[in-house]
Amino acid sequence: MAIISLVEATLDAAAEATDWISPERGSPNQGMDISIECSSAWVGTIQLQKRRASGEDAKVVKEYTTDAEESLEDPVRGTQYRLYCSACTGGETVVELYK
Repeated sequence: MAIISLVEATLDAAAEATDWISPERGSPNQGMDISIECSSAWVGTIQLQKRRASGEDAKVVKEYTTDAEESLEDPVRGTQYRLYCSACTGGETVVELYK
């Protein structure tokens, strides 16, 4: 999958988040990749959130408390995703969403 768009952030406090990004449309898998890299001192929770592009409230899809790399497929048009720090008690984590 070619990187078409990327959102990246260093999160070190609760309520920080990446920008919203939509899965690639028109490709067979209509997906994106997620990368979360936590420092050894980081303690917290990162949420993968989704919403409709129309701006509905965000829903939690998954939570991460350690390093993670995975792919996501979403066949629904108009869905957006972001990574959101719901809790952080120390350290920092670098998060990326790319498609």
